[in-house]
Amino acid sequence: MVSTKADYQRAYRAEPLGALDDLLRKIEDPIANKACEAIGSELLMNLRKPSGNLPGLYAVPGGRYQKSWLWDAAFISQIWLLINPEIAKEIVLTHTSTQLKNGMIPHIAAPRYKSSITQSPLLAWAAWRIYEQTKDKHFISKLYPKLKLFNEWLHLTRSFGEKGLFSWVRSDESGVDDSPRFDGIRENQAPGLPWIIRPLRIFMGEVRLDFSRYFPHHRLGNLDIRSIEALDLNCYLVVQMSALAKMAKVLGLSSDAKIFETRADTLIRQIRSHLWDQGDSFFYDLGTEGFIKVPTPAAFLTLFAEVATRNHAEALIKHLGDEKEFWTPYPIPSVAINDPKFSLRYWRGPVWINVNYVVYLGLRKYGYDELANELRDKTIRMVIDLYARRGHFFEFYSPHTGDIIDLLPPKPAKHFVGWTGLIINLLADKYSFSLESIS
Repeated sequence: MVSTKADYQRAYRAEPLGALDDLLRKIEDPIANKACEAIGSELLMNLRKPSGNLPGLYAVPGGRYQKSWLWDAAFISQIWLLINPEIAKEIVLTHTSTQLKNGMIPHIAAPRYKSSITQSPLLAWAAWRIYEQTKDKHFISKLYPKLKLFNEWLHLTRSFGEKGLFSWVRSDESGVDDSPRFDGIRENQAPGLPWIIRPLRIFMGEVRLDFSRYFPHHRLGNLDIRSIEALDLNCYLVVQMSALAKMAKVLGLSSDAKIFETRADTLIRQIRSHLWDQGDSFFYDLGTEGFIKVPTPAAFLTLFAEVATRNHAEALIKHLGDEKEFWTPYPIPSVAINDPKFSLRYWRGPVWINVNYVVYLGLRKYGYDELANELRDKTIRMVIDLYARRGHFFEFYSPHTGDIIDLLPPKPAKHFVGWTGLIINLLADKYSFSLESIS
């Protein structure tokens, strides 16, 4: 890993965005071209040199978010993978290096801070995609033991019921913090971080004035979040174990590979058995009183994780393509627009580019190429058109207007290319670009 600023300069700064120029030459739309140039510049500005808890180069999402987040790091690495694979590797290695001795990888890390909860386990997925392009066996050999330990820690600490399914211990861990999926829950206090201190620390560290995000009324219920079998976490764990199985095979660890394949297959069966509502033809979280019937894109993660059967997929596509549910002028809303809990606030309705991206990948896996292309093109158009009008990239967008003006507080962060920069990946797919295609 990069250890000094001088090493960083030598390793990366000579031609940090070289491959982006090759992509730009293929893009025919001048507005998209200009937007990609701007994303590249902001990605470069969001790289941070090694410091404290972060021994290597790391990436911040941008705007008011100036730390390394677990799932942000996974997504940001995928943008860099198209531009500079060495930086992509470093981003994943650095966040993984914040792992605690017990195996937990914190959801937030900064030079002098580590959070005491985790986040959506996507680093193994990101690492495997990097390996697929670079064939760097040394890279995954460094990551594999840490990611294997992380997987074991999740199995030990996030499984509470008898169904073999997994649960979050805080809504923050899911990344979709205030989703109405979690309305009425009782948040569990993170060890060593008193409930009143956490929002104050975030406020002081991030200069955030919106306390409602950290004291929302719907978090004052009696339902223990650990009693909710979380659809998204279970899908992410399938993705993680599938990636670990592939890594183990490359590393000659056949017994490990078999274990991960078996666990992934078992979890897939449990998701299909317990989280599919036959009546609604939709996947939901499962609580103590039955399905938590808030329709969100978490259901479409079953395509990304290849959990859905062909019949499941056909039913899900009907929901996704329905203009009264998810197929808004600018899809995909984070809650179906015909649900009473839909609103234009944070994870209760707005469009998030990281969600669109993984759903896009899922549609490709199941052969829904036409719908995938529509989603890709609408997402690209939304981001670059608003950039053309307002000169910024944002954390999330309105499903109705593609703008931010109609969104409720807290307003999205500006200069946010953490996952909004994934439109580079969508454009690369549109123009059939890869590093291998560079002549």
